[in-house]
Amino acid sequence: MSPPRIALEDVTVRIAGRRIVGGVSLELAGGTLVALIGPNGAGKTTLLKAMAGLLPHEGRLALNGNDRVSLDRRARARLIGYLPQGHQVHWPLPAEDIVALGRFPHGVVDPRRLSSEDGRIIREAMRATGTEALAGQSATTLSGGERARIMLARVLAVEAPILLADEPTASLDPRHQLVVMEILRQQARQGRLVVAVTHDLTLAARMADRIVLMNGGTVVASGAPADVLSDGQLAETYGIRALRLDHGGEPALVPWQVEAQP
Repeated sequence: MSPPRIALEDVTVRIAGRRIVGGVSLELAGGTLVALIGPNGAGKTTLLKAMAGLLPHEGRLALNGNDRVSLDRRARARLIGYLPQGHQVHWPLPAEDIVALGRFPHGVVDPRRLSSEDGRIIREAMRATGTEALAGQSATTLSGGERARIMLARVLAVEAPILLADEPTASLDPRHQLVVMEILRQQARQGRLVVAVTHDLTLAARMADRIVLMNGGTVVASGAPADVLSDGQLAETYGIRALRLDHGGEPALVPWQVEAQP
């Protein structure tokens, strides 16, 4: 099976007549953790939603070589796992049943009537996220970190080759930020294409294989973290200077101070 891929050609997204994303062209391939970064209002979430099929777009957006609009909803749901912002859960269901919702694109409509294969996949998703002990707990009683991992397990249970995550570490404590990003990195190592919107430049520099930097609704840089997160690019896009460290051969980038305005 060929690796998953997303190809965008001159993709533009308008909301209420206003252009939020304009003229984006990218090719993203499986086996890669892509960090989608940029200042507030850069268009990151809008672009991710367009990739997921949640917003209409102009231009061409192809998933594994097929135009996204040519895929029916169930086929698209099997191809893409989408993790929205917030980790909100409004249903007092057992956590395991929340994870079981990930099997809906494969025909599961009742978490109490799972095939042995569906059950195995759900258990594996919970094992990968360290949430097995939470299986019987009501999802509305979980902590923020527990909810984040349960919702991630739901996405993993889809077994989609493409995983899109919108600020998966937002509002999490440092430990759970590292846990979630490491899970995403492992998914990429297994061959999936993982695209994660993040504001955490430190985690992006360390964990991502590729960084796509947006500003003003367009992509201003794309490539290896060391190339995209240059001093000049950080100053121009974010208006900051960064402290750069090396720990055990791994880069560490820490936003340090506001760049003086000319």
